[in-house]
Amino acid sequence: MNIGKISLADKVFEQLEDGILDGVYAPGEYLSENKLSDGLGVSRTPVREALRRLAQDGLIEDTPRGALVLGVSEDDIEVIYEIRARVEGYAARLFTGRVTEAELDMLAENVGMQKFCSESGRADSSGDLDTRFHEIIYENCGSRILYDLLSTLHKKVRRYRRASYADPERARLAVSEHRAILDAITARDGGLAERIVTEHVKNAKESILRNLKSHREET
Repeated sequence: MNIGKISLADKVFEQLEDGILDGVYAPGEYLSENKLSDGLGVSRTPVREALRRLAQDGLIEDTPRGALVLGVSEDDIEVIYEIRARVEGYAARLFTGRVTEAELDMLAENVGMQKFCSESGRADSSGDLDTRFHEIIYENCGSRILYDLLSTLHKKVRRYRRASYADPERARLAVSEHRAILDAITARDGGLAERIVTEHVKNAKESILRNLKSHREET
């Protein structure tokens, strides 16, 4: 019985987390246990547990009026990308030292598809392929700690990463940067792979922050 309750709470947590990270629940919005319970078709217990976990993760804040959605702020993006730039570069170095031919083939196919999608203006597909490119590296770098950390960080900024691919120039540059990363890994040059990944992540951060600034100015 306890396993069932935990599984339901996990499912509710994932739904609410996805809603916050994808902008369904906007920063500044208040979440009501009763409304969420009715909307999701569950009791208040798993909703309450999910909200507790979201508060621990810093995505919401408990207030007298209810659960205030915080989401991922611009300051959060700065910090997340600074961490990624350091940690993901290291993961690329580790991955390069243990990469298999099958993994190189996956990366090469991925980059080829990214090039096709960016040239075809398929931003959604380009964003998904970009996500998978990075996943292949940190999933196979040999460190569970790095995998857990990077998968969490990628999830928190996925909405902004997808939006950045709507910029054709950024999509084109990202493909070029991924190609350079792949070439370094193929050459088994871990130091070069680390440096290029670090620069790539910093470039992605600047693109996202420019998009956010442009959106503020338009509104």
